[in-house]
Amino acid sequence: MPDKFNPPRRTFLSNSSKVVAGASLAAVWPGKLQATQWLLAEAAATGPSHAVMEIVSMLAARPAELGAKVFADVPLPLRSSMLQIQSVLVGNKPGCRLSLWVQELQGAIEYLKGLNCAIVIAQVPPSQSYAQTSLPRRQLLKAMPRLRVYVAKSLRDAKRLEKLENERADYRALGLALGYPSCCVDAAVNHDQNSVNEKGRVARQANLNAIAVSVSSAADFRCNQFLVESELHNAAPLSAIAHYPCKLDCPETVALGKAALELSARKWPIWTVTLCELLRAPIVYWSDESWPADYWDEYCGLALIEARNIGGGEWNSPLPAIRLGAEQTPAGPLPQSVVSVKIGKKQVLLRNATGEASSYTVQELGPTWVLNWRDGKVEKVT
Repeated sequence: MPDKFNPPRRTFLSNSSKVVAGASLAAVWPGKLQATQWLLAEAAATGPSHAVMEIVSMLAARPAELGAKVFADVPLPLRSSMLQIQSVLVGNKPGCRLSLWVQELQGAIEYLKGLNCAIVIAQVPPSQSYAQTSLPRRQLLKAMPRLRVYVAKSLRDAKRLEKLENERADYRALGLALGYPSCCVDAAVNHDQNSVNEKGRVARQANLNAIAVSVSSAADFRCNQFLVESELHNAAPLSAIAHYPCKLDCPETVALGKAALELSARKWPIWTVTLCELLRAPIVYWSDESWPADYWDEYCGLALIEARNIGGGEWNSPLPAIRLGAEQTPAGPLPQSVVSVKIGKKQVLLRNATGEASSYTVQELGPTWVLNWRDGKVEKVT
């Protein structure tokens, strides 16, 4: 089966140039760093030029392939965390916390040591509940030995992170020590309590994503961390932040994200262009609060790359959507290569690139939200 992120070769035409998707980036931008910095400034401005958007479209069409090229020297388990690791190294953050499978540890540790950062390793207790996930995924995660790696500039700081989590279980202090905004830490501590599902008497943690969505009336793409749990999850850094924001336009989180993206633009300019485009993609998000325990998923949704709202609750895109979370709902699995979403009062219709349609009832899906990062809006549509 062909890679769904490598759609049929597309040709982009502008008044002055012809760019073929998959062509050498050096051929597109002879002066990579300077040209990409210009592109970032143009893309962030109001009404970027048609030529700029053509190049951005080319990059967004192949994010997995581009990430593999840009981060080829980074061990696969660390690629999604590289922006946070670099933020620690330059002093933008006091530390970060990674999660690795045991078999991933050796290559990751050797690479981290080469960056001259301090690391402390701790085993995730077998009793770890993973209570924000579905029952099948919870059982799978518990069966696999997992480690936490605490990264800081000094060994003292790395040891402090490990102690706060594993000896003191002081999650508020841990969040602050990781550099998260106090408002977001307080929101997580206040809400992130286990509750018992009345139907199956199964414990679960609060869905912090759903809570942030429900209290938000506006959205800033620098607060978007939904792509970290997606089918692209190990391709490259997929968020400017590493925490649950208290709301989707939290000013302190926006500031953190802005600093992270500026660092990213200096380190990996071409990837940063792609990342900004991915983070601005509208997301159709389903809250799982009414779902059976076998489907719990705090990230379930679709990121609609380059999608446009054509009215009547319908969004169309030239590129396949990125599936978020475990890709399963009580109404059925999310299909591959979705290019059209139509949200009605009683059903949601998803159509793929070949025209095949999948229908889901609103009663089964529950609340449907559109997180329009590009226009800065959050809307509950069902």
